[in-house]
Amino acid sequence: MIKRPFASRRNRRKLQPSHGPTSVNTTATSTIVATKWHVALADPCIISPTFGDYASWTVQGVAPTSVTIIDQQTFELGYAAAVIVTNLGVIPNNSNAVRTMTGGYVNATVKTF
Repeated sequence: MIKRPFASRRNRRKLQPSHGPTSVNTTATSTIVATKWHVALADPCIISPTFGDYASWTVQGVAPTSVTIIDQQTFELGYAAAVIVTNLGVIPNNSNAVRTMTGGYVNATVKTF
């Protein structure tokens, strides 16, 4: 019986790391709009509607009480006290609240409004 010679093939069940997408982070531009923290992102992102994901996005050490998603690049965070010009806002490192389309995060920053 004649057999076909054995040829090794790549494993198609596992993705090779060299062929995967590279995750790219995005930057956020923060402003105050009607006493709320207005965040505008540089790239379209997946913004989480789950309120608990935003607990580490603090202003003066206080967590937000509401989140309003406007579109894929902008959202607003509301706080118990009004956000004013001298307040300090913190965007944490690797927060699950906002992810880019390639799996990246928002760059961590500390901003004085």
